[in-house]
Amino acid sequence: MSVGVVSTTAAKRLLGHALELTYRLPQLWAGVQTGRVPAWRARLVAEGTSHPHPPPSLGAARVVDAQ
Repeated sequence: MSVGVVSTTAAKRLLGHALELTYRLPQLWAGVQTGRVPAWRARLVAEGTSHPHPPPSLGAARVVDAQ
């Protein structure tokens, strides 16, 4: 069995998306877990809410999550 190799940068980004979804976008994360939302789409949203400088407030992230 071969194991895929992921760069350090890609691994950091993936972990960041996971944390963003778990803590700041819980409704979106629930949608991923039920299969209602594709993981790639959730990661795209997480990318948009976690990397702008400064990142949006938790309240702003919750508004995005509710949509």
